[in-house]
Amino acid sequence: MAVKEDISMRLLRCVGLIRVAQIKECLVGDEFVMGKNGIAYIDPSFRDITKNERVCAQSGTRLSRTVLRRAVPSRDIIAEIGCGEKAQTSYGDLLGALRSGKLSKQTRQVFFIAEYAIRIEWILNGWSIHAFSKDAPGEWSIGRQFIFRGPLCG
Repeated sequence: MAVKEDISMRLLRCVGLIRVAQIKECLVGDEFVMGKNGIAYIDPSFRDITKNERVCAQSGTRLSRTVLRRAVPSRDIIAEIGCGEKAQTSYGDLLGALRSGKLSKQTRQVFFIAEYAIRIEWILNGWSIHAFSKDAPGEWSIGRQFIFRGPLCG
């Protein structure tokens, strides 16, 4: 299936869609643990922000996969995709994407969830998960993939 690119996107280039696996309601702390769902490492930054967080049940969510064209901070990416309710992802989206087996093991990927940028990457034997503030001043590097809800890719 060809991917339609929204010409208004300056910073991001569409590379595809991910249909995430169905998720039943659960606690983040029960599913995001080392040795489960392909997870090899969870940074304390992620564990600290997800205490008592719930994953809402969902099924068949489609997520857009994009690649960053130039190095910019999170605020510029959020401005482009309108990371409000339409584009904001959830812990359920992240869990469903992990379970779907459709995430790239060749590059780091970022999900914007609540006030955080959640970065996942494949390391030797599984996924590594880190959390960063959306307001962090640093820039994301060229080629980084950003996963979000919305019709921008598709």
